[in-house]
Amino acid sequence: MRKQTAIVTDTNSGLRPEEAAGLGIDLIPMPVNLAGACYFEYDTITQAEIFSCLGSGAEVSTSQPAPGALTDCWERLLEDCDQVVYIPMSAGTLRRLPDRRHAVGRL
Repeated sequence: MRKQTAIVTDTNSGLRPEEAAGLGIDLIPMPVNLAGACYFEYDTITQAEIFSCLGSGAEVSTSQPAPGALTDCWERLLEDCDQVVYIPMSAGTLRRLPDRRHAVGRL
């Protein structure tokens, strides 16, 4: 049976992957910059590792999901759903898409 609506947010929402899965929500991992390297929350770095680095005084910052990660996720979800509702945790995320009309129209 085709799902009518997919819901997507990013890991900055505070949802852990298992919670999101239980609610039927897809998560986009937030990029985490640590000592010059980029990691992705829950994919290549855990929250415990992030907090450990913060506790040791390491410089840690986050970024918004890349536009390509968003559109790739939406395209994947639209193979099985009629529509996608994206709830970004950062107001700047959608402004970063180079041409939002093109991205949305393509999807």
